[in-house]
Amino acid sequence: MQLPLFPLPLVLLPHAPLTLNVFEPRYRAMVAQCLMHQQPFGVVLVQAAASHCGSGDDQARMQAYLSQFPTDADEYPAYLPHCVATVAVIKEHYVFDDGRFGLQCEGDARVQIVGLTQRLPYLEATVVPLRDAVTPATKAAAMALHEVYARYWRAVQRTSPQQVAVEPLPSDEIALSWHLAQRMQVDNDRKQEWLMMAATQRLRSMIVALRAEARTLPLTTPRAPTGEQWSWN
Repeated sequence: MQLPLFPLPLVLLPHAPLTLNVFEPRYRAMVAQCLMHQQPFGVVLVQAAASHCGSGDDQARMQAYLSQFPTDADEYPAYLPHCVATVAVIKEHYVFDDGRFGLQCEGDARVQIVGLTQRLPYLEATVVPLRDAVTPATKAAAMALHEVYARYWRAVQRTSPQQVAVEPLPSDEIALSWHLAQRMQVDNDRKQEWLMMAATQRLRSMIVALRAEARTLPLTTPRAPTGEQWSWN
């Protein structure tokens, strides 16, 4: 399908909320079209080409897509969008007096960008959905992630003088992966990697990240010089 793209310096994950203040004329025009036709748009991470975290093949592919519409009227190719994006569904919108849009969106499906059909005034892409399959390996990885998550919170509770409420996790394997991907404090590079990964690989990668985070926690609750317990927060 054809999907207008909103390149942003962030990664939108499936099921995650996204609040936007749309002020650039080109993206105001894009949002107006989306609202008129009741269609979504794609949110794609854009990074400086010099520090792009995508593979060389993905960068070359995006540069080739852009070169089909030569122009010096935008920021490309000094900046490059990634080749995997997330569909953003507009849940609520507000139009300000100066023409800006306030949007409340939610991440939906992942999509692979396989070509561009427009570069100006904003990018429009041909995309195909990326679907996750649940296999026995996926289920095993999800069970392992639940166990690591439980151990992590036991370690947090051990280091806190106050009771720490543990957030429950989704039982569905795919929903679990996106829920924790959104909740974990990682940078855009890591989130983009997870967005591109298949479900089993994504769950296994998150186990590694959570174990690494758990290793940074102290073994016992630290104490102030007076002997009283204190919190790392």
